[in-house]
Amino acid sequence: MSQAAHRLVNSLDASGFGLPFQMSQFTSRVEAVGLFGAELLASHKQGLKAVVKRFNDAQYLCMKRALGASTKMSIGCHVKVLLECRQSYRLGSRFLERVILLKSRIQCLPADHPVVIAVNIAETFNIETWWTQTDGAMTLLGLSKDICECGYVSESSKLDPGLRRKAVCKFKHEVVRPLMVSMEHCWFVEAIEKLGEDTTIQYCWSRPVVLWGQALCWSGWGRVMWKFHKALCTARITQKLPMAWFGGADLAMDQPRCPLCNALDAHFFHVLCACGGTFHLRQEWANYLPCDSYHWVFYENIHAEGLYEKVKCFGQCMATFSSRC
Repeated sequence: MSQAAHRLVNSLDASGFGLPFQMSQFTSRVEAVGLFGAELLASHKQGLKAVVKRFNDAQYLCMKRALGASTKMSIGCHVKVLLECRQSYRLGSRFLERVILLKSRIQCLPADHPVVIAVNIAETFNIETWWTQTDGAMTLLGLSKDICECGYVSESSKLDPGLRRKAVCKFKHEVVRPLMVSMEHCWFVEAIEKLGEDTTIQYCWSRPVVLWGQALCWSGWGRVMWKFHKALCTARITQKLPMAWFGGADLAMDQPRCPLCNALDAHFFHVLCACGGTFHLRQEWANYLPCDSYHWVFYENIHAEGLYEKVKCFGQCMATFSSRC
């Protein structure tokens, strides 16, 4: 999965596509690879919760790669990374959904189907099998009734492949998916609130997660501007100077002395709001600033035009600062 993410990001970066378009392709070109056949992992020896965690960790690493961070670079905060990449769910939850839907498809098969016969035989031995362990996926997702108990399929409809597909589809969109969406929304809200009031205000737009529009996905900003955009997203996560995106080696909480104005402790706020060396750049922001420049950078603007100006101004300030470091 990490290799698929690496190939996707590299190829789209080289073609001039930015993070919004890359994330629009994530489901079909990365997630589909990682979750292919994953339903069988419901019977993993380490348990369902361990598998869910592994998928969530893998998704986090893929998002880090998409942001331009190396695997060894620590940018912290799982929930912030997912929000900046506009991921509305954790991959572990998608895994649970797929396990439940595979079990539902089997439950819709007629009684004389070989798979159903095998399941019935396995149940007579009173041992732990994949079939019994899928109940754990239902529990983790908060699902109390399966597709048969919900009344989506009857004995007569099991004989018709078309009706079986429709039953599973309705069960997915009317029961399973709403439960997953609700669970993920609660997790995102709780995780953000645990980070404090400032973070809650910063990500107030994420209830629910606002996806990038097609206009932004297809915007021809150019490779440099899209790199600035990824640096901005990373800075919003860490509130550190994203020096690695501007020729440095890593993130930096601050510099001992500002190379532009010789002020002590050149931190993120100083570069964006107080540095004399970036004053002329900040003057160009006047038409876009709702208040101070720091608030403007950390308050999300989902419109392509406003976001472009934000990324441009942020990138110019950081490029000017890092060129003297």
